[in-house]
Amino acid sequence: MGLFDAPGMWKGVLCAPLTPFTSDLAFVDDDRFAQQIDFLIGQGVPALSPGLHAGESPSLSAGERDLLMRLTVEVADGRVPVVAHVSSSATRQSVEHAQTAAAAGAAAVVSASPYYWQPTDGALIDHFAAIAEAVDVPLIPYVYPGDLTLDSFAALLDALPTAGGIKSGDFDLQYLTELCRIVADRRPDFSVFAGVEYALPMAVLGGAGCFSALGLVAPRLVAALSAAVEAGDVVAALPLQRKMSALWHLLRPGYPGRVKAACTILGRDLGPVRPPVSAPDAAEVNAVERELTALGLTETEGFGWRAAP
Repeated sequence: MGLFDAPGMWKGVLCAPLTPFTSDLAFVDDDRFAQQIDFLIGQGVPALSPGLHAGESPSLSAGERDLLMRLTVEVADGRVPVVAHVSSSATRQSVEHAQTAAAAGAAAVVSASPYYWQPTDGALIDHFAAIAEAVDVPLIPYVYPGDLTLDSFAALLDALPTAGGIKSGDFDLQYLTELCRIVADRRPDFSVFAGVEYALPMAVLGGAGCFSALGLVAPRLVAALSAAVEAGDVVAALPLQRKMSALWHLLRPGYPGRVKAACTILGRDLGPVRPPVSAPDAAEVNAVERELTALGLTETEGFGWRAAP
């Protein structure tokens, strides 16, 4: 059984909400966060993953992270599954975040490799296994380039029988191809996700989809790309993937400061970013707006919090 009780591999997009702050950066703006969740669900996103790096999680307190997770579960109200981000540098803290998320109604949890420590493959597998064993919902490990060798990936699958998928931050074609091959041979119901919106190449390799950091900027583009990929229509998906790639490379510098700036340009202001993330200056914002217009997104993505027609 696949992720979210799918009969096979669950495929789709897991959208990462951004974190709105009050103007003094002292608090999370609960109302605007709830508005964002409703908007994203109204745009048809199939799953939400709060507290990821797009949501400035390293700049949030443990209480704020738990608050955003609980708000997402509450506002979603069963309409879409919620995958809570529970990463920490320490295994114990990751376990505690995961237990809190599962108790609050999250459908799954996602955890990155521990920050800073660079554990061995065996220690990393033990870290993920401790999280998986502590909760009764699936875990999605999140591995970065160099975190886990392909030789150890089969051992990871064996150690995590309740895991539903993996999120890979590696864009190396050979690594991803082999990772998907290992999964196909051992766990055909296991979902391999790209870390950002490279849905088409992941589908070609046998992956399941992607996490989305740009769902609030370009929800209609994300949805159109996902639909074309799911339909197996490469001719339709390719220009959408190229547009998505151009958008990602436009907004990636200073991440996620430019992502928030793009949202503001499109009438979906979520307030400032917290230091040490820096906000783009006026010249950068103007350049972002010009590129959004050149990509056609200021016309196609609507303005403000209106749902798609």
